[in-house]
Amino acid sequence: MKLFSITLILFVLLTLPSACSNTSKTTAKSDAGESKAGTFAVTPTPFTGQKAIIKGEMPQIIIAADLKDSVDRQELPKLWLELEQANGEVLRTELDDKLKESLRAAGNALLRYQYVINHSEDPDERFNASFYHLKTSANERDRISQLEISLPGGKRTLTEEEISNLFRKQSGLINDRYWELDDHFYPKSSFYRFKEYVNKKLSYDLF
Repeated sequence: MKLFSITLILFVLLTLPSACSNTSKTTAKSDAGESKAGTFAVTPTPFTGQKAIIKGEMPQIIIAADLKDSVDRQELPKLWLELEQANGEVLRTELDDKLKESLRAAGNALLRYQYVINHSEDPDERFNASFYHLKTSANERDRISQLEISLPGGKRTLTEEEISNLFRKQSGLINDRYWELDDHFYPKSSFYRFKEYVNKKLSYDLF
């Protein structure tokens, strides 16, 4: 019996360092994994190369039977990138298909939002249009930030500033086109539109 007890104690003592060693290895492996995973959170080096200039234009306006039909049939802006070279030459670069798809989704959501927010009295429809516009814009911005774009200097992702300028340029062109359509079907002076906006914001007729 004593021999069995001594043998059992020796077995435990002999195996104990091995268990500790395995634990240390597991911990080291875990730490290494955490360290490796942590590299994904490192702030990337800011882009210091030539930034692209955003250019664009609207195609010919489409006037349909009414405002809604005209908005639905309207073509979106044509955008492109321009980069100035060291010798002063400006190179024009067309947008990649995936980038165009993201901009198209955001642009259609904005056009729909403008129509609903200015002509619908249904609060649910207004809320849904606003929510969809904001959600789509955020999602497409995120997608674009992960795309590699073919540029004269090679492929790279766009900077946050370039993405913001893309959306700003497209939104400006779309909003101008929307009000051009709106004025065609519902002629209003600039002062009338300003008065309507202020009264709506205040929830009462100031003037």
